Amino acid sequence: MEWQPDYATGYFGLGSALAEKGRMEEAIAALRKAVEIRPDYTAAHVGLGDALLRENNYAEAIAHYERALEIYPQAIVPLNNLAWLLATSSNDSIRNGPKA
Repeated sequence: MEWQPDYATGYFGLGSALAEKGRMEEAIAALRKAVEIRPDYTAAHVGLGDALLRENNYAEAIAHYERALEIYPQAIVPLNNLAWLLATSSNDSIRNGPKA
């Protein structure tokens, strides 16, 4: 089998699997590649946001959740994740109850 370097779905699947195994640095790299190849890939933005959140990279996680919502405003998962992060963050510069 040959790897397709421009296959965003493959990078998304790889990133998701790596994140599930706790290999966050590699997961983030694969998910970044997925959104680089296909910037309108809602699920990849959500997956990347989740991985970044696990690494305490709140600002970038928020940016990816917001991008996912720009692409697909009815998406529940990024809306929920964004609201939770904004409502519960221990970081004062991130926490924003009214926006959550």
